[in-house]
Amino acid sequence: LLGFTGFLVVQTFYSQVILKNVKKYYVDQIIGKYIQYNVSDVISSYFYDKNKQKNIEYSDIENLQTYFNESGTCNIYLKKVQIGMELNEVLILVGYDGDNGDITLNFLEEQFRHMEKGRLKSNLCMFIQKLVELCKCCDIDQIILGYEPAEDDDMKIMEIRKEQITIFNEDIHRSEVIQVLYNIVNDNLMSF
Repeated sequence: LLGFTGFLVVQTFYSQVILKNVKKYYVDQIIGKYIQYNVSDVISSYFYDKNKQKNIEYSDIENLQTYFNESGTCNIYLKKVQIGMELNEVLILVGYDGDNGDITLNFLEEQFRHMEKGRLKSNLCMFIQKLVELCKCCDIDQIILGYEPAEDDDMKIMEIRKEQITIFNEDIHRSEVIQVLYNIVNDNLMSF
């Protein structure tokens, strides 16, 4: 008789929100007004000053729009941010090539799993409302939500455009958190 030692496999899902084709003009408004956080919540950051040819910190940046006039990318890892609801341990990646760029947020879905269902629904509804508002106010073509990499067809959960929310892969993604998100959209709880 052979003995078997079982292993508990825990799958970690990184949720991803991608703001596509963001005009450089809006970057400071988005990262600061719509994606709110305290400077004390910055865990780490990466900025590269092309003129000085050296790495610099978030605290060295006076204005993101000015930074992106000279440089193309940065990342900021934050303890928490507020986007209609609080998200913990968020990595913000920003990349510009010319006047338009993408802003990507990565965070663990796991942080929502222990929320009471009513609170989860309320928080996710506020989160989506804030993203819809962001899409309209900052002239963003498209916001994609999904599992990393969210732009892949099988990982995409939702797209937000100025007047429309489209859901994807409802038959594939079965986590309770994502099912609540699908229900919010399907029940027309979002107002434009």
